[in-house]
This record gives sequence, C-alpha cells and structure tokens, in this order.
Amino acid sequence: MRVIVLMLFAIQLLISETINGVAITVNGVPITLYQIDELVKQSKQSRNRVVELLIKNALEESETEKLRLKATDSDINRFVDNLVRQNRLNSREEFYQALKYQGISKEQFLERVQKEVLKPKLYQRITSSKISQPTDKELKDFYNRNRADFLTASHYDVIFYQSRSREALIEKITNPLLYISTVVVDSRRVEGANTPPQLKEVIKNLKVGEFSKIIAQNGAFLSIYLSGKGDEVKIPFEEAKGEIAQKLFIKQQTKILKNFFEGLKREAKIEYLR
Repeated sequence: MRVIVLMLFAIQLLISETINGVAITVNGVPITLYQIDELVKQSKQSRNRVVELLIKNALEESETEKLRLKATDSDINRFVDNLVRQNRLNSREEFYQALKYQGISKEQFLERVQKEVLKPKLYQRITSSKISQPTDKELKDFYNRNRADFLTASHYDVIFYQSRSREALIEKITNPLLYISTVVVDSRRVEGANTPPQLKEVIKNLKVGEFSKIIAQNGAFLSIYLSGKGDEVKIPFEEAKGEIAQKLFIKQQTKILKNFFEGLKREAKIEYLR
C-alpha cells in the first residue's frame, strides 16, 4: 500500500489531535505540546518557527469564522484531486484507502480540508481591496532594475530526480548510475523563454554538471541536474510583463498579509503555559 505524505497539510492534521498537554492558548484556542513536537519533527524547522506557524494558523481560523467564509464541494474536490495527482494515484477512492491505511479516516481528512481550502479565500478577502494593479511604468522600472532576472538560455537540458525518501535521493545523487527503484528520473529540454519562474529560480545559478539543492515539494524530495544549456538570450519586456506583474502581486500580498496578522497577534490574548 502506498504511503501518502502530506507535508504541506501537516499543520491542519495535527490541529485535530486531542492529546493532553496544552502549551499555548490563542484567544482561548489550545495549542498542545504534541502538536508542537510533531510539527518540529515533520517540518525540520526550529521550535520557535513552529510555534509561530501554529499561532498564525489559530489566528487564521478565528478570522475565517469571523468572516463566515464557507468551503464549497467544488473547492474541496479540487483540493483532493490535486493531492491525488501529486501522489500519482488514479482516483479519490484510492487516495482515501491509502489514508485509511495510515490511520486517517476520510471524515477526519475532509474536516481538515474544509479549513485548508478556506485559506486562499481568506487571503483574497484581506488583500483584494488593498492590492493595486502595477502601471506600465512600474513594470518597466522593475524590468530595468532586475535585468539579470530576464536573461535566460535559449534552452535548458535538465534531469529531475524525485523520491519520497530523502536518503534514497541523496544516495542517487551521490551515485547517479546506481539504480534505485524509489527514485524517479525524468529528463527534459525546456525552452528558455518558456521556463516556469520556479524552475528558473532553481537552475539560474547552476553550472552545467551540477545538482540543485534538495527541495521538499508536495510530500516528496526533488533535485534538478543541469546537463546542458543553450546560448544566453534576453527576454523582451513584452514577454516578461506577465511574470513581472505576478512578482509584484506576490510582493504586495505578502506584505499586506504579514502586517495584517502581526496586527491580529498584537491584539490577541496569547498565553504561554509551558
């Protein structure tokens, strides 16, 4: 039976635990020692960082309830279908069976999904009236200040190494000729102008013959090997406008959300019990 790993969903699943030992309360909502310890182990982040994540999660849930946001069936189905694809399963039924094998019931899972899918709605409600569309001048200024970001090779030859086991991936990277059944290898040629921004960010500083750092992604681990690339070319401004607008949108949204939740935290009654 395939093991489903839900690293990005870990906080939501842990919130439902009722094991005793309350460490913190946020406006009366408890955060337990178990939640903190388990998320530290799963995320490999510091205890302080995990505490901040759990406090922010509690504040998000309170704000969602205050705004009376609701998840629709289509919201939930899209979320689950995305997880089915990420885990390379054939159906929702197969996905739920895999979760059951791991001790997570369908009902428990869907209860948490309802809260997870509300996050984009909450973020949109908070930011929608505060984000302004960039002008052509702002787009052009960004382009001129960051010219190096808009240089690309005519093409990149890359090999994706992916596994659910970090140890297996490290072993494969150390000895690429070694066959390891749990590591998926996928070779591709990506045209420079069509390189997704996330991929370009990873490979732009790689030299031919180098592996990227290991990236945790959707419950798996990924490293990218740059096997070759074409001549360097400049991406014209008109082709880069969409990417620039997205970068500026994310920058605005991140700043607005950061300020909003910092304000909520200042006003919240947070008690550190142990």
